[in-house]
Amino acid sequence: MTDTAHACSNCSQHGEAERPNRADLTRRKALAAFGAFLGSIGLATASEAANAAAKTYVACKTSKVPVKGAYLAKVGGRSILITQPKKGVFRAFDPTCTHAGCQLSGMSGTNLVCNCHGATFSSDSGAPTGGPANVGLAKIKVAVAAGSVRVTF
Repeated sequence: MTDTAHACSNCSQHGEAERPNRADLTRRKALAAFGAFLGSIGLATASEAANAAAKTYVACKTSKVPVKGAYLAKVGGRSILITQPKKGVFRAFDPTCTHAGCQLSGMSGTNLVCNCHGATFSSDSGAPTGGPANVGLAKIKVAVAAGSVRVTF
């Protein structure tokens, strides 16, 4: 019996690992590339719309977030914690405690609190202010327009 030779680039028959020949293409990367393409051919408005559609969401009305308080919203399938440390100033954070992964559960003064182990975070900056956490909360970009809080991630 004779072996027949064959040419293959990703052949598992010979024990070679598969090697992808191109980078993974995510939806965000595809929309960003499409936006860049539209911008390069002079369709700036369509370019901006394509980029914005990839990552900006209306989280809530500004009236839902109390001054010196917080509001937990579901946006794009994930939880977002929106604060208003001073009147008219809005911040947004991932509400997951950086110590042990529990969800933040309340406020104490101007601090966000994790009741799992007592970690506290600034409602203005997300920086740790007490407890076992020594890493700040992940920040999410916020904009206010037409009485709505918009987040970008």
